[in-house]
Order: sequence, then C-alpha cells, then structure tokens
Amino acid sequence: MRLLLARHAPAEWPQGGEPRYRGWSDAPLGEAGLAAARLLARRLEGEGLATVYSSDLLRAASTAREVSSRLGVPLRLRRGLRELCFGRWEGLSHREILGRDPERYRRWLEDPLGAAPPEGESAALCLGRAWEVLREIRERHPPGSAALVVSHGGTLRLLVCRLLGMPPANHFRLRLDPCGLTTVDWEAERPVLSGLNDLSHLEGAR
Repeated sequence: MRLLLARHAPAEWPQGGEPRYRGWSDAPLGEAGLAAARLLARRLEGEGLATVYSSDLLRAASTAREVSSRLGVPLRLRRGLRELCFGRWEGLSHREILGRDPERYRRWLEDPLGAAPPEGESAALCLGRAWEVLREIRERHPPGSAALVVSHGGTLRLLVCRLLGMPPANHFRLRLDPCGLTTVDWEAERPVLSGLNDLSHLEGAR
C-alpha cells in the first residue's frame, strides 16, 4: 500500500517570536494555515486515498478535514497520532526551558527516547502509541490502497525513522515542514521512502 504522511498546516498561536514546544497545547488554523491545507488537499487528488487518519488535536484535525471533505473520503481521528506531550514545558522556548530546568533539559536532549519532560512523555512512548495506529492502518487497508496520516513534526519524524529501520533517536535529523508530504510505499512487504517533505504544492503560497 501507499502511506502518505503530512504534517499539519501552520496554526495561529497567540504567542509569536521564537519557536516553542507546543505538544498537546492547541490552536486553530489561521487563514494562511487553511490556505495551505487546501493546497495539500488539491495535491492529493488522484492519489486514490481510501481514508484520512489524523491526530485529534485541532491543528491536525482541521488540516485533515480540508483533505477529507475535498476528496470525499472518511476522516478517522486518533489520539495516538498526537504530538509528544511536553508536560510543564508546553509553550516554552528552548531558551526558557534551559533557563528554568537546565539539568533535566540536557538529559532529555541527550536521551530523547528514554527521558521525558516533567509531567510529559518520552519519545519512546510517543512512538509506541503512534505505531499502533500505523499497525491499524496496515491491517485495514489492502495492497494497492492508499491512506493519509496527518500528524505532527515530532511524531512523524519518529514514525519515519521506525519505518526505515533508522535509530529513532536520530529523528531530529529529519526536517518535516508544515503541510510537507512524505510518501512511503510497501514493496515486497518492505516500506520504501518515495518522497520526503515534498512542498511543491505550496509553491507560490510561501
């Protein structure tokens, strides 16, 4: 089968400025985000999607809904596809966490799979729940079919590493932009990366 993985469209966060760990915090899509989601939906026409699966967080679900409504295919929300939960670090920047919790933050950067933010979850736990959703998708859809997964940067990077047999701790080496499309095809029961972070459908909108 063909598995298409898309990071959600840009959300409209109340705080601007430097990047922050968003995790399970949530925000709606702004006009730019909705426009990007519609371009993603247009790009996926002709892929023969059977179903769209999505994280239940608003920024992902809204992106997925644009695709499912345009293509007329079912949308299934899955909590297992959520972003990694950052606990008490939610909404903070790298600089802010380093200032407040330097020792724990360094441990987490050194061991992202085993360590976890305070009251958050480790990357291993995040990958485990997301992998169960991929297992469901594989069981539901026969060879020759296609399904879309709309999720979050961290979760998708971990899944791509697992699919390709790469150490999940290296997931920070992958770049997945908002509405970027990654394609995995199964050939002789082996997942093969056919495309990574394709943004061609957004040309002219950035």
